[in-house]
Order: sequence, then structure tokens, then C-alpha cells
Amino acid sequence: MEWQCRDRLSFRKFLGVSRAEEIPDSTTLVRFRKRLILLGVMQVVFDAVTVQLEAQQLLLKRGTLVDATIVQSARTPPPKWEDEGAQDTSDPDASWASRNSRAITHGYKVHVAVDQGSELVRALSVTPGSVHDSTQIDALLSSDTQAVYADKAYDSAARRAQLQAQGIEPCILHRPRAYHPLSQDQQRENGRWIPVRAQVERIFADWKQRRSLRRARYVGLARNTLHAWLLATAHNLRRWTVLSQERCL
Repeated sequence: MEWQCRDRLSFRKFLGVSRAEEIPDSTTLVRFRKRLILLGVMQVVFDAVTVQLEAQQLLLKRGTLVDATIVQSARTPPPKWEDEGAQDTSDPDASWASRNSRAITHGYKVHVAVDQGSELVRALSVTPGSVHDSTQIDALLSSDTQAVYADKAYDSAARRAQLQAQGIEPCILHRPRAYHPLSQDQQRENGRWIPVRAQVERIFADWKQRRSLRRARYVGLARNTLHAWLLATAHNLRRWTVLSQERCL
């Protein structure tokens, strides 16, 4: 940000920094980040943008896509499945994410709820990597949710029953179980839901390839949570411009 201010007058104008003012340096930005964390206003900024998006009727609210992505920790990871004494060089808030009982990545998980069609982020949470994806779904859903699209990690009879009791259509991919292969109806439903659910993968790919989320930029859950909220806010602002232009065509 400091480099962009020195390089572009348009960037200074966007930030409200006049030619007569000092350009904020990295120390100023670090102090500002610490203030945001201390005051706990990271979600307030995101919600303020969401209110404006709703006023512009850009949130479609047809369905909600729920998913999580793993972000590698900023520090060297400890040995897999070792005790806390081995974590002296790592990020103590991060933990090993596993798949099929195998540790795969030491870091965090960013859980998101995305508006179907508009690809606007409606909610998010950040957890250590060991937290299962499905534990965050209740915190991510809004009261106006009509349908939930999610992958097989969220599949359970109890989850489907709970969503239906709330008047939410559970479009969660069916997972085959031992001695219980998928029926033809379940296969057809998966075929309809997979393309819809896959929209959230484009967002994760953009964040990791272009927005510095391939690896955590900071140490600690609080700092990385702030980064995720600000990243989601910037994403929604970018989507706002795209959706507004599409509406004018």
C-alpha cells in the first residue's frame, strides 16, 4: 500500500491522502491493524458494506454456498501429531488439518458463506486447521437463507433434518457409506448441485492466486481473522462494481 501511494496519484486520491500529507508507512499500517483487532471492529466494516449491497439489491438470496479452504501457517510447522512442546518455532494458534486421518497442512481454515449467483460473501469465520468444516455452518447461515449448497463434508442425517426444520432446503452432496451406495435419485441430486456448489471454489482460487491467501501472512488467529474479513470486504467491493456493470448492460 505504501508503494502504491508513492507510485500513483490515483491511489492517494482513493485513500484520501493529499499531496501535502505524509504517506503512511508500514509502521503506521501495523499500528492501525492492531487497533482494528483491539477494538474488534473487523466485522463492522464488512457489515457496513453488506448493508449497502442489500440497498442496491445485489444480494440475490436464492441460496447460500458454504465451504472452507485450508491456509498454510506463516511459520515452520511442528512435527505432525507431536505435543505442544514441539511447537516452539511454529504458530501456536494454528493446527494440523487432516484428511482421511492423515495430517496434510498446518495452518488455518477460512470458512465462508457465499450468495448463490452474485458470488458475494455473506459471512465467514477463521479457525485452526484441525476444526472440521461442518462445525461452522450454523454460524455462517443467515435468517433469510432459503437453500444451502455444500460438499460431502457437511453431509449427515441430523444436519439435513435440522435445516429442513428451519425451512432451509439442504442441497448437500450425498456421501456414500459402507454397504450403502448412493441411489439413482441421490446421484441425480449430486449432479444438479455440484455445478452450483463449485462457484465458491472460484473465489478461493482467486484469493489464493491473486490475493495472498495461499499462505497465512501473519502469526496468530486474531491477525489472520482480521486479514480474512478485510479480504472478504475487498472481494465484495470488487464484485459490486462487476454486478453494477452487468446490470447496466
